[in-house]
Amino acid sequence: MPNLNYCMLCGHLTADPDLRRTPSGHSVCEIVLAVNRRMKDRDETLFLPCTVWGKPAENVARYLRKGSGVMVQGFLRQENWQAQDGSRRTSIKLVAEEVQFTDIPNRVRQQNDQRTAPPPSSGPVAPEYGPAETPSGGDDDIPF
Repeated sequence: MPNLNYCMLCGHLTADPDLRRTPSGHSVCEIVLAVNRRMKDRDETLFLPCTVWGKPAENVARYLRKGSGVMVQGFLRQENWQAQDGSRRTSIKLVAEEVQFTDIPNRVRQQNDQRTAPPPSSGPVAPEYGPAETPSGGDDDIPF
């Protein structure tokens, strides 16, 4: 029987993302995901630490905040260590291979809109391509 370690969870961040860099310069972002499971008589919440690497880590840190909704896909990793008191400890963490934003808080969206907004102009802006050209090359290269 084959082994499979794949996990996909949808939830909300419990705190702002924590972005760091490794000594070799790679970006790594730590988040904690709260995932609710509804049962007949009660709700159950799982709080799962997640690690995101590379460019996705930078995007998570830039665009997401506490309460942001995300879908995370990746694999589970077990970490073992010895505590200062000599006891053995273990934890499970989701290592994200893909992160999709399901909502972005309004304050982050507004901050990014202000950064990317074009300067005010006095009149209409002419396109950067000629009248016979289209920016995409026509409707034939639409993949759907």
